[in-house]
Amino acid sequence: MWSLTLLLIRNIVYKNLINKKMSILGNIIRGKVEAILDSDSDYTVNKMTATKRFVAGVNRETLATNKSIVATDVQDHYLDADGADRDVTLFASPNTGDYFLFKNIGSANNLIIKNNAGTEIVTVAPNVAVAVEYDGTEWQLI
Repeated sequence: MWSLTLLLIRNIVYKNLINKKMSILGNIIRGKVEAILDSDSDYTVNKMTATKRFVAGVNRETLATNKSIVATDVQDHYLDADGADRDVTLFASPNTGDYFLFKNIGSANNLIIKNNAGTEIVTVAPNVAVAVEYDGTEWQLI
């Protein structure tokens, strides 16, 4: 009975939001969106927050040395190690949900993805792509 009641309440809220033509626009990717609704009958959104750093774009780069990723870097990195294995070090103090894609576009040599303490997360061979995400405690290979 509770499931049916909750489903009906959810549908009434959604219907009212749609009827009021309220929408949330934007690219929130793998982020957290929080909306606080008024308790009055028109379901006005009082506050909305997004807790995800996200910079759209792709960085395509041939590395001459090791690379450090900073919080304001784009999310996708297509990297060529160019003649030697290269360390790619992620930044300190990430937000939960920070996410990066790394693709090794070189024909030889590896990319070694590390956290800011220098601990290896994953080695990326040529023509392989990996994604890492911060889970609130540490960077995870996903």
